Amino acid sequence: GEIQAHESVVSDVQFLKLSRTISTEYLISCSWDETIRLWNIASQSEVRRFQSLGSGCVRSIVYTDIEDVHQYISQFVPKHRPTPVSTISSTDNLSSSSGYIISGSDDGYIRVWSINSLDPVICFQAHNDKICHLSMSEYNPRVLCCSEDVNGPVRVFDASCSLAVGDEEV
Repeated sequence: GEIQAHESVVSDVQFLKLSRTISTEYLISCSWDETIRLWNIASQSEVRRFQSLGSGCVRSIVYTDIEDVHQYISQFVPKHRPTPVSTISSTDNLSSSSGYIISGSDDGYIRVWSINSLDPVICFQAHNDKICHLSMSEYNPRVLCCSEDVNGPVRVFDASCSLAVGDEEV
């Protein structure tokens, strides 16, 4: 099937299973329309829409179900927390999920979104230029991030040492 997903170019998409107890499969997508959307694959319906207004294109997303990833990430990013998190009340069985979507955008910021809120839990500047791609370790809270910065750095954010590991030239 086909899902009419966004109002502009879709820049990244990922399958995900939110928990072992929820049998429904989902996918997440992000777009140049500054949104991240969570979709129920079976019904081809939008379940959540995360607005990243003012960020420019959302270029890359990763999903993680590492418990309390926002607490790990908050150890090594500037203490910038957006204003109140809007919680979602729904009947789609997602309220028991503790997963997070991590996004990278044209403004150089990484945002961490709880599946159960509409606002980012954490937002921090990772690069000075557009973020091109993110990757997340399956086993620990490490986020790999590359951008269009002039020197071409790849940055690794590692909670175990409470800071950005540094710039590694690729």
